[in-house]
Amino acid sequence: MLGGDRSMGRILLLLCGLFAFGLLVVTSGGGGPSGSRSNVLIDSENGGSVVNKLLGDTAKKNAAIKTKRDHGRIRGQQTAHVFPDDHYRRLMHFVQVTDVHVSMYRAHKRISDFASFVNDTILRVIKPPVVIMSGDIVDSLGSSYMASDQNLPEWVAYRKVLDDSKVTEKLQWLDIRGNHDNLNLASVSSSRNMYRMYSEKGRTYEHSYHYIHDQGDEKIAFLGIDTCMDPGSRRPFNFFGQLTLSRFDELLNLREQTADANYTIWFGHHPSAVVFGRNKQGLGMRSLFANSGPYLCGHYHTVFNLVQHMYAMHDDNALELELGDFKENRKFRVLSIDHGLLNFIDVTFKKYPIILVTNPKNALFHLPTYEPLERIRDSTHIRVLVFSDEPIIEVKLSLDDADEIYLTQVDKTPLFVVPWKPVVYAQGLHKLRVTAEDGQGRSGSVSFEFSVDGSRPSFELLGRLALHISRQLFIVALLCIIVFIIGGPLIILRIRYTGPSGHGIRNLGNGLLWGHPRTVGERSAGSATSHGTDSCTASYNGKNSCVACPCSRFLFQLTLLVSIDRLFYPLIAFPIYICIGPWFLGAIVEEHLGICFLWGTFVDGSFIPGGIIFFYALLLLLVYYIPFVVLLSSRVHTTYASHFHTVGSGISMSRGTAQNSGASLRNSTDQRRAPPSTNGRVKPLLSALLRNMRAFSLMALIAFQLLWASWFWFSFSWISVVFGFVPTGGLVFTAVLWRMASVLPRSLFCRSVVNLTHREGGQPSQTTNPASNNRSRNSSPLPPLIEAGTSRRTYFRDGHHTVAAGPSEQYHNRDRDRDKALLLLAPEQVKLTPKNN
Repeated sequence: MLGGDRSMGRILLLLCGLFAFGLLVVTSGGGGPSGSRSNVLIDSENGGSVVNKLLGDTAKKNAAIKTKRDHGRIRGQQTAHVFPDDHYRRLMHFVQVTDVHVSMYRAHKRISDFASFVNDTILRVIKPPVVIMSGDIVDSLGSSYMASDQNLPEWVAYRKVLDDSKVTEKLQWLDIRGNHDNLNLASVSSSRNMYRMYSEKGRTYEHSYHYIHDQGDEKIAFLGIDTCMDPGSRRPFNFFGQLTLSRFDELLNLREQTADANYTIWFGHHPSAVVFGRNKQGLGMRSLFANSGPYLCGHYHTVFNLVQHMYAMHDDNALELELGDFKENRKFRVLSIDHGLLNFIDVTFKKYPIILVTNPKNALFHLPTYEPLERIRDSTHIRVLVFSDEPIIEVKLSLDDADEIYLTQVDKTPLFVVPWKPVVYAQGLHKLRVTAEDGQGRSGSVSFEFSVDGSRPSFELLGRLALHISRQLFIVALLCIIVFIIGGPLIILRIRYTGPSGHGIRNLGNGLLWGHPRTVGERSAGSATSHGTDSCTASYNGKNSCVACPCSRFLFQLTLLVSIDRLFYPLIAFPIYICIGPWFLGAIVEEHLGICFLWGTFVDGSFIPGGIIFFYALLLLLVYYIPFVVLLSSRVHTTYASHFHTVGSGISMSRGTAQNSGASLRNSTDQRRAPPSTNGRVKPLLSALLRNMRAFSLMALIAFQLLWASWFWFSFSWISVVFGFVPTGGLVFTAVLWRMASVLPRSLFCRSVVNLTHREGGQPSQTTNPASNNRSRNSSPLPPLIEAGTSRRTYFRDGHHTVAAGPSEQYHNRDRDRDKALLLLAPEQVKLTPKNN
């Protein structure tokens, strides 16, 4: 009996030993098949371990995996002694292409190049197991370029390329829709949604989805993010993307489903900077791929070829990689994941050979909290993938500009390797350069900086700015600055240089622009002296005048403009209306009418946030509004000059003040005696040229307005033009204000100044002039006015006295008064008598 117990004890002890040994093997990841994975998740922070499979607790497993992802733990470290060597294993490569824009109206070679890309580059040369098509599959534009709709022939052409090449049977084709694939769609379930019928993944998934590529050694998760707005408006207001709360929850659920993958690739169409929406915690789209794999996108099309490489590292190691378009630039991207380390190269269609270094990793794209960067230090070989439609002749490598060494091909695969000693490059950044040549003699090379200790260089400034800066915030801030720059000077001039009632200009000599306005000093009439003399006068041509230089003349024109209420208030109201008022009523989505504002659009019970509309507001203000203000001020000045025309270098008026009439007569006589000069012939030519330039500029603005209106007509139908202020209001605005500026009465350029000398701290002197006596607080001293070129007197009433001013008084101290512009008087204070008329 005792012996039986001992035998049973030995059996139990043996079973426990075998169980412990098996558990140790599974935990270490060694000795088993290459596809076996550890089910023990060790949390070093909590100092404990959870054996999920043995416990059968799925909830705890998901929680543990989610905690590891949130902390940025590295999946690949579960297997010991894994590092890049000279074997073709734990290596996967795939391809991204974006913004193909298959079109039925333009660039027919685009679809043939895309077919060649699929048949030759993808299936025959690179042979990836996965291809990502990250949006803007079709163009969806009409023949007018501005019209937009889902065109069936474009989707049929795209589907035909996939079916004829049978590419979807040979690999995973992961396509996601972009903003052009969503143009003019009332909803994702609309009958016009061709993406649901002709794309590869759209027939299965409405929005976001995931795919896990199981390669035995590695599990790579691909998560497609649908960032299209719902509904999708017509062009051009369908540029930004959006993630609603429901889509955020869907993506969080997909992230948990793929939490046990070794590596996660996120892809979508819109860069994160142009995606509206936050989750319940107030976090934006970048929180999805923070401390995770990179986010691959398109949409920007290299920004008119100004930024070829748009890469950025956001907070929490959120790596974003934008790819140039296939539409015009024929760009695509080849990526690899080698032992948990991601590398990639952006290349051009039909440009061979394609060189992709998989180890060491480009230091610019290190993800220290997600990738096992220590494997670079442990690696034994430098590894390079080389693709070409011809056999590869040679591959050479240079480190830190040292002598080139040749790489060896691994078993007729595209992988080339060469041994190296990472310890030699243990500190700082080092330069790597690889050159390859194929059978046709074509050669290519790539170079970048790598590091073993985790050092990382800086991203290119333009590319970083393109992805970092929120387009909405940037455009809104720029719009506010433009509105301030436009309205600020007008309001300041209005407050500074116009009177309380706002019907004229306080024009007192050189003080018009550069100092506080001042009255004309003392005026003598025989033995009499008067202070604070006011007069209705024109602009002055003297060399000391404040309007002599072009800058001062321009400011003088603006001051004239803002002094007129009927022009000033509409000019200020225009940019304010652009910011807060409705732009137009039009067919925003399919047959549904909507009202468009700068900050968003209401259509069919839905609200579409504003985005690119801010850019068009900037375009309107910069191209139309600012030039129109300048032209309108010039038109006002011309009207002003027609009322107060200049003769010679003095000032005279067709009716009104002729303070310097004596000087004008004398200058006229001198001019008759002097021989004709070249300057006298040039001035009329310049004047005519300036008039023609103004007319040409006005016609250019009208042409812009017509083009602007046609733009809205083709985009949102004729309704937007008929029921829209922004599309056609500019034409009416231009015509009405230009007509008003052309027929301004002379009285608007005159005003009264009441007791100006009292306001400036001076006291008027008592004089023997009868017009100066009995001066009341509500009256102003009125100087005599003489018609230009005549000796007729003009009579004024001042209180109970009638004053007749003769030429001798008018010419007194004329030399001193020539360099001074005078106040403009209100016409109601100037009462002409019938005498001498």
